[in-house]
Amino acid sequence: MNNQHMKNLFTNIRGDAFGGITAGIVALPLALAFGVSSGLGPSAGLYGAI
Repeated sequence: MNNQHMKNLFTNIRGDAFGGITAGIVALPLALAFGVSSGLGPSAGLYGAI
């Protein structure tokens, strides 16, 4: 890998990590709600999200 590629990788890692954490925060309650609404319980929603 060249030096410019490594520089871009470390420049973008902060935004990528923030986006991943945000997506996880949104997906967790949604998965729990799907499990509860299906009548199978929250654990089924978590398994379905994975």
